[in-house]
Amino acid sequence: MDYGIAGKVALVTGGSKGIGKAIAEALANEGCHVAIVARGAEALRTTVDELASAPGRVVGIPADFTKKDDIAHAISSARQQLGPPDILVYNPYVGGYASFENAADSDFLETHDSAVLGLVWSSRELAGHMREKGWGRIVNIGSIAVKQQHATPSFVLHNVGRMATIALVKTISTELGPFGITANSIAPASIETERFAQTWRDFAKQTGTTFDEVVQQRVRSVPVGRLGKPSEVAALCSFLCSTAASYITGQTILVDGGKVGTVL
Repeated sequence: MDYGIAGKVALVTGGSKGIGKAIAEALANEGCHVAIVARGAEALRTTVDELASAPGRVVGIPADFTKKDDIAHAISSARQQLGPPDILVYNPYVGGYASFENAADSDFLETHDSAVLGLVWSSRELAGHMREKGWGRIVNIGSIAVKQQHATPSFVLHNVGRMATIALVKTISTELGPFGITANSIAPASIETERFAQTWRDFAKQTGTTFDEVVQQRVRSVPVGRLGKPSEVAALCSFLCSTAASYITGQTILVDGGKVGTVL
């Protein structure tokens, strides 16, 4: 299927590893020119090198999307190297393991900056060009926490931060829809990434279990009986960025193997 986005310019945050990297690769293989943004310069260089043979051009831009000045710089750099971005894939890191009682005020503020303000600032920076062109795609990578909050273990920062982005994306979709711009959220769960592995290794240590036991427990809650792959999230993201998805906006779509709503 031709997604009709060859030659479009995409900006993917958190794009050097995991789900973000898979999305950058998928869009580049569709012929998009992709600006990958992440904090780690070394990981960025590695990813750009790995995607050098893709049909679309790929560049790496070091930036911290919790900082407004970094966002402005990253988008300016993307414009200079590739042209004005038509597609924004916002893939933030939002909170780690923390309970309501032990999460500090600063943790909540940092989560808000990463989940909400980063999306606000980057969408505003790009919306002008999208309006002028009459075409744009904004995809927020969220979590099933917006449908089924994490309780064991507690991820209060994750739960709160992800919920806020859903309201924001819905508002963006309503206000920018008349200009040919769609905005949607993807809510993945139990995707096999480096971050997934690190989170559950840490949890295993804290609970006196093994990593394998923790993973097996997670898999038991997934009806398809396995962890998801980053490429499966990327496939949905590519479709939402396509011309074929122009009537899909303001939605939150699960990629969770049927986990949400399952009764064990």
